[in-house]
Amino acid sequence: AVYGEFFLGDSHRLNYIVSAGNGRATTPDAAVYARDPSPNKEFTALIELLLPGYKTSRIGLSGWTGTIETVKLDAMGDVSLAALAEPMEMRETGLDAFIVWNTRLFSLNGEIVYSRRKDLLGNLFRETYTMTGGMVEAAVHLMDGKIHPYLRYDQTSLPGGGGPYLSLRGDGDEFRRVFVPEFQAMIGGVAYDLDLHVRLKIEYARH
Repeated sequence: AVYGEFFLGDSHRLNYIVSAGNGRATTPDAAVYARDPSPNKEFTALIELLLPGYKTSRIGLSGWTGTIETVKLDAMGDVSLAALAEPMEMRETGLDAFIVWNTRLFSLNGEIVYSRRKDLLGNLFRETYTMTGGMVEAAVHLMDGKIHPYLRYDQTSLPGGGGPYLSLRGDGDEFRRVFVPEFQAMIGGVAYDLDLHVRLKIEYARH
């Protein structure tokens, strides 16, 4: 990884990180270990502006690209051994924009994610599959910053059933395709800070 920062004056800083590491596993929920034998690597980059204040605020953009090599299963419920399944290869590219804005009276957190997966072998039903998601959370700080009422909205949009990669699950050499639903939720609650290390929270979620 290569990283650093530029000082812009008035305590403003611009941070950057560029890195390369292990890429996606054969299923989206599988662990990726440091000694991953796969030749596929993922390249990532991040740039963010840090703004001083009551607490540091930041605005940034990150992205990644890498190749996914796994198996193709056509329909929900399909099961196959890796050796018997048709191969699938996709190029994934994504962007993530975020903001964390802090003041003594309120905070605002927001994030938008977009990823695109392109078929590299020409054996899928569509050439590209996209996923979008985002969240926004606003909080008010009361009683000298000890009580924090907050409201949050989360949303994730997926290709049908999760698409050919996000719907894959594996168990050893066996793969299966499951249904992965889209997600949308509104969450409200109140957090109370007992001290610097302990927070109590009660919330209600509707989705």
